[in-house]
Order: sequence, then structure tokens, then C-alpha cells
Amino acid sequence: MSTHMLSLLMGKEPSVLARVVVLFCSREVRVESLRLEPTDRDDIARLEVVVGLLDGRRVEGLVNQLRRIVDVGSVDVLTPAQARLRAPS
Repeated sequence: MSTHMLSLLMGKEPSVLARVVVLFCSREVRVESLRLEPTDRDDIARLEVVVGLLDGRRVEGLVNQLRRIVDVGSVDVLTPAQARLRAPS
């Protein structure tokens, strides 16, 4: 299993988070941690999630699927160094 940290900018409607979670469940993605926080815009939230992918699954495929969800503005795969910089203190 490979572990990846993703950062998503998405709409704040509850249905957006629900669609992301359904995608994770249907693709057998293991969610190890999840943090949802506000941004400087009232209509956008940042979701940072650490996921585990089964052997043979590629993070690029998951990113492409997430980008197809309506109201998901951007998806970035964070490096370990970027993840440490964003960790809450």
C-alpha cells in the first residue's frame, strides 16, 4: 500500500465532501486522516487528506477522478516536505 497526501480546494456545500467520500469508498481508497479547513473565501474550503492506495493503484488516477467532481477546483499531491510545512502546530 502506498500513502499520499492530497490537498483539494472545493466548494463548501456538504454534497461536495459527500461525493469525495463516495469516490474514495468506491475506489477502495483508505483514508488515514482528513482535515477540512476554511480559506479566505467564504465559498471555498481546503480538504487535506492522507490516503492509502492498494498496490497497483496510481495516485495520478485518483487525482484525475477527483478533478472530475463538480465543485472541486484543484487537487494537488503534496510531497513529504510540503506536508510538514502545512502540519498544524
